This record gives sequence, C-alpha cells and structure tokens, in this order.
Amino acid sequence: MVNRVVIGTLILTIVGIITNALHDYNSDNINPWWIVIILAIPISITLILIAQYLAKKILAEDENNLSILKFAIAIGTLGGTCFKNANLTDADFSHAILKSTNFRFANATRTFWRQTKYLKFARVEVTILENIKVRDSLITGLGKEQEYIGANLRGANLISADLSNANLKLADLGEASLQAANLNNANLTEALAIGTNFTTAQMTGICLESWNINHTTILDNVESNYIYLLEEAKPETDNRERRPSSGYFQEGEFTKLFTEVLNTVDLIFRNGVDFKAFMSSFQQVQVENEDITMKIKSMENRGDGVVVIRIDVPPETNKEKIHREFMQFYDENVRVLEEKYYQELEETKRQINQNIQINQNIQKSERKYQIELAEIKKQNYRSEEQNKNMMSLVNQIFQKSTAANYLVTLNFEGGNFETGFPAIRANIWSDGHPLPISLSGNLPGNLEIPQLYQKWSQKYKQLREGYRNLDWLPRIKMKKEQTTNFSKKDAEKGVQKIIGQIQELEKDWRLILNNWWNDPNFHKIEKELRTRFNPSDKVRLIIQSEDVLMHRIPWHLWDFFSDYIFAEAAIGLPEANRVERLNIAREKIRILEIFGDDRGINVETDKQYLSSLFTEV
Repeated sequence: MVNRVVIGTLILTIVGIITNALHDYNSDNINPWWIVIILAIPISITLILIAQYLAKKILAEDENNLSILKFAIAIGTLGGTCFKNANLTDADFSHAILKSTNFRFANATRTFWRQTKYLKFARVEVTILENIKVRDSLITGLGKEQEYIGANLRGANLISADLSNANLKLADLGEASLQAANLNNANLTEALAIGTNFTTAQMTGICLESWNINHTTILDNVESNYIYLLEEAKPETDNRERRPSSGYFQEGEFTKLFTEVLNTVDLIFRNGVDFKAFMSSFQQVQVENEDITMKIKSMENRGDGVVVIRIDVPPETNKEKIHREFMQFYDENVRVLEEKYYQELEETKRQINQNIQINQNIQKSERKYQIELAEIKKQNYRSEEQNKNMMSLVNQIFQKSTAANYLVTLNFEGGNFETGFPAIRANIWSDGHPLPISLSGNLPGNLEIPQLYQKWSQKYKQLREGYRNLDWLPRIKMKKEQTTNFSKKDAEKGVQKIIGQIQELEKDWRLILNNWWNDPNFHKIEKELRTRFNPSDKVRLIIQSEDVLMHRIPWHLWDFFSDYIFAEAAIGLPEANRVERLNIAREKIRILEIFGDDRGINVETDKQYLSSLFTEV
C-alpha cells in the first residue's frame, strides 16, 4: 500500500511539471530543448528514488515484492553452485558463503546452517528455508519469544538454539535436532516430534499438551524442573495441570514420565464409556493384532463425562492404527447395543399394550405406569450390566498393577572383553505363560573393565590383610622395652583408607559399566525390560556366560536395579538343566539351628525353646 502511494505521488508530480512546461511553451514560445532538460531531471530523479525504494523493500524481503526477489535470485543462481535434489542430511554449511547457490528440492534434514552468509540470495524452494523466520533461526540459533505456530521445522538443526518462550504450537519438529537447545517456557502444544532428538535440552516450564511423540523421539538426559500438560488454565481451578504437581522433577524423572506415554495408547471417551462395548472392542483389537502384546493399564475419570483408559503396547507399535481400529469397533459396538436395548424396550411396551387391549378395564394411568415401570427396570438392568463390566475392567487393571514374578536370562553366547560379545540372547518368562519373549543384542569390547577389576581385586586383598592385622594385633605381646612401628590406631586408619579407595573405585565401576551397557545394541534390551515390568514386579535376572570375569563384575550397579528394587541378579552357565522342585509333604516344620562360639553366651535356653516347639530341629 505504501509503495503505491509513494509511486503515485511521484507520477502526479511529474505530470504536474509536464503540464506546466507545456503551458509555458504554448504561451511564451520557450525553446523546446529547455523543456526536454526540465523534464529529464525530475523524471530521472523520480526513477532513481523508485528504484532505491523498491530495492530496499526487496532486500528486506517485503511480502509484496517477494516475486521480484525470487526472479532476481533465479537469474543470479544461473551458473552458480547447484545442490538441487541433493541429499544434504547432516551436512555442515556453517560459516559458508551461499550467495547464488541452488538448494531447490534438496533433502536438508539436520543440515547445519549456523552463521552462513547471504543464504537469502540462494534458491530454497520446497525446503524449510522458504520460511524467513525459520531460516533466520537456523542461521543465528536464536528464536527466543518468536512465533512459529504451525511452522514447518521438519529436520531442522537447532542444536544449542535459544527457543525459550517460543510458541511452537502445531509446529512440525519431526526428525529435528534440538540437542542442548533452550526450550524453557516454550509452547509445544500439539507439536509433532516424531524422531526428534531432545538430548540434554532444557525444558523447564514447557507446555506439552497433546504433543505427538513415539519410540523414535529421544528424550535422554533432558533437564527439566517441571512442565505443563495444559496450554491454558482450567477456569474453575486456575490450574494448567503441572507435573509434578508440587516440587520439582528429580534427575531422570522427566524421561521416565514420557517413556510411559510412549508405551501407551490413550483412549479418550468424552461422553462417558460403555464398558460392555469397551470390553468387546478390546477383545476384537486383540484378535486383529494377535502379534502385539496389549494390556489395560489404567482408567482415569477427568470429570464432565471425560474418561481416559490407557492400554500398554510395545514401543514400536503403530499406535495410531491401534487407536483407529479400537474406536471403530467401539462406535459400532455402542450402536449395536443401543439398537438392541431400544428393540427390547419396544418389545416390552408392545407386550404391555397387548395385555391392556385384552383387559379393557385397565385405565390409561395404569397403562402409563406399567410402561414407565418397564423402562425403569430395563434401565436398572442396563446399569447393573455396565457396573458389572466396569468392575471386570477395574479387576483387570488391578491385577496388572500388582506385583508379578518374572525370570530373565541374559545369555552371553561366546565373546570376551577384548573382542566384545557378538551374540547376547535375552529371554523373559512370566508366570502362567509357557513360552518366553526373546530379544537379541550385542556389546563391544571394553578393556577398561578387566583393568578396573584388577585394581578392585587388589584393594580387597589389602583390606583383608588390614582386617587380619586388626584381628592379630591384640594377641601380640610386646616387651616393654621393645619399640614397634605400628599400632592398632594406625591399622584402623589403614583399613579406613582402603575402604575409601574401594568406594572411589565403585564410582568408577558404576560409570564405566553403565556407559558400556548403554551401547545402543544392548540398551534396546534394557528398554524392553523396562517396558515389560512394573517397579513393583519381582524379577530374577540370571547372567549366563562362560567368561569368568562376566560373573565377577558388580552387576548390582546397573541402573536397571536402581529403578526396580525387587529385581536381583544371579550367575549361571550358558548351558544348564532345569532342576525340578521336589514337593515333599512334611508333618512338621523343619528348622536348621547353627550355634557358633558360645563363650559368654548361654545358648542352652535357645536350644530348649526350639526343641519344645512342634518342629523337626
């Protein structure tokens, strides 16, 4: 609009000058060459001003002049560097001068554009660089408090970018790299984050309402004190549904929270739930997807008729397919049940009317009463049936949430710490199921572990010697005139020093072993274990290997055992026969009593008490 006003004003000025000059020429017979000179000067100045004005607007990428800029760039890129249709995945163009470069239709997934120059003079059609705001954030790494609502950021490389307080609602962040990015207080409501890498990103105060993630989304070591699950506060509570509700996340809790989300399909019912239709639909989905392990995890009543039921599924499951199939089955089952209900109700009314026609003495009020009574009975029967199905569902959830017993074997089939363990087989047995779930993985070699074990073993030998000195020291009788170079106090200090060194080595153990176990080819086994088990489950994990050192490393330092407190590790050989348990019926309980050194202790009373019980001692 401004362009038109300025240009129109200049044209009117020129027209005025020409009109006056012609008038003067006709009236005073002025030399025509003077007219040409008089006209040329303002016209030239006007054209220069118009050109400068338009150039300024074009360089500023004004929306009204983008077509001119694109045309100029298209001409400028002729003969320039061409990356048209090229695969530039993970390419690094940082600090490059990209004037007159052709990037049309290029695959720019995670391409690094930081501090590039003259990128706006490159052809970028059909790439995320078409969006000026997105392009600027990719170049500068700055997007603080910017609006990216619905923006296409697919595959954007925003490593260490500052996106704090940015509005990324409905943005496509699929396959983007946001490692170490600052996303504090950002809005990711309904954002698509499939395959997105958030490793070590700062996400305190971020809003994650209905964001779309799956097992390919990486949330390792995210730094977050708290998050919001609603974009706007509920009017009646002024609460944006904060997590945690009070206090702050402990280290790793953010990742655990959304790991559970990754393994569930959320079924949302906005007008209550028909439990009979739900149970039928769940069984139908199980039949349709018999190769996928599904179980009902939880049910939540959010008020106003909104009910959320979560179904546990493996991480790699196509959750959108499961959700779509379930809702299709559910809608159809609800329709069938409604039709059946009203058919039965109409049949009841028909019978009542038939009886009334036979007995003409029944008044209209009695007829109305009988119909209403039939409707109430039918409704009560339906409510009882719904309650019965609801209790069945609750019982299923309760049974799934209570502690279960699992046996896991980790079989290291060959290999050693020098060359690595190329074949690792994990088998998971659960109570009541004859066949295991089998997984496979591998681990690379690690020479730090044998070296650390040698240090660890030597320290324990020194500790054993230290305790032996403490044990023998009081029994050594010294002559009064004899001088010694050691005392009990010195020995105790030596023992404490060795214990401190062992504790330091334990820190090294924890770091080295967990880094080793976090190798992607082994970590997938751990992720599956975490998917299958609840923290309250009892898990027996047997380590099977022919490598003696594999039996001796401190498996209890594995992070898995920190989170599953009822899990325990045991050692076994790769090949072993199962020993059948012998159930021997006994009339008396058997008690094994062991008495050690009884000096200064009266154990006879204990012996007599045990003998007096109805037991076999």
